Amino acid sequence: MSPSTSDTLTSRVPGYGLITNIFNGGLECGHGFDNRVVDRIGFYKRYCDLLGVSYGNNLDCYNRKLFTSS
Repeated sequence: MSPSTSDTLTSRVPGYGLITNIFNGGLECGHGFDNRVVDRIGFYKRYCDLLGVSYGNNLDCYNRKLFTSS
């Protein structure tokens, strides 16, 4: 499944950053650089390394639009 046009226009592209946006939204995403995101990405990479899997692309959510309830 590919991202919709709306998802692409709002930078909601597949990757770990999108998962962070879904879980934590405005707490960590959509307002530029955030040390919490850096920490979260570090933990994610550590587990990927332990499991021997690729990190993938789009790890951060610094400038992504937030999901809304509508």
